[in-house]
Amino acid sequence: MKVSVLVPFGADDSPAGKQRAKVWRHNIRRWDALRTQGLIDEVIVGVDRLFVPIGEVRAQMIEPRPFSVSRALNAAAAHARGDVFLMFGADHVPDPAVVGWAREEIKRHPWVRLYDHVLYASEAATHLIVDGPFGENLFKDAANWHRHPAPCPGVLAVTRSAWLAAGGMDERFAGWGYEDTEFLSRLSHAVPGGSMGPSGLPLRELFVPSNRDLRGENLTLFSKITTERGW
Repeated sequence: MKVSVLVPFGADDSPAGKQRAKVWRHNIRRWDALRTQGLIDEVIVGVDRLFVPIGEVRAQMIEPRPFSVSRALNAAAAHARGDVFLMFGADHVPDPAVVGWAREEIKRHPWVRLYDHVLYASEAATHLIVDGPFGENLFKDAANWHRHPAPCPGVLAVTRSAWLAAGGMDERFAGWGYEDTEFLSRLSHAVPGGSMGPSGLPLRELFVPSNRDLRGENLTLFSKITTERGW
């Protein structure tokens, strides 16, 4: 079984973009360690080729185009060689225990939801973690993490055949928000027999500045899609 990790990523030269890049550099080291352990085979970073950062907008006097998680994930899947995909965000800290559990679960199900709650690192804790060698002692300090129950619909293990049967991500969604909920809904209808899991372990998420401006627009689209489908 070959396992490809799909990670959408886009950043610019703004302070927020530089923070995203710093967090990703930290997390890719952890993914590399999992690859060395034989838990994964490759990490594919999905790039949205239509993304136009604010800096380019100002410099070239062109219209901005927000980064699209959907386009980036589709691009990553197109380049992946694995027969199993693990879908993670660039700000998600990989956990070898969860990856090992997912490898076993995906043998019994065409897709598996991995988490049902998140531990968010504060901005201050994130800086300490990523600026240190790995900041392992900070991971053990509960004061640095805030628990939040969440369905985590976008963090999945999915076979390549299930991904293709569902049709990949819907690129009508702009930026991020609800594209993962829509995909899981479509996946569960297109490919029965999946597992809502979860592993029981927390998804650890480091702080990155984010733009939620498009979530309202995406919610409207998601509501329209589900109304048209009737499920």
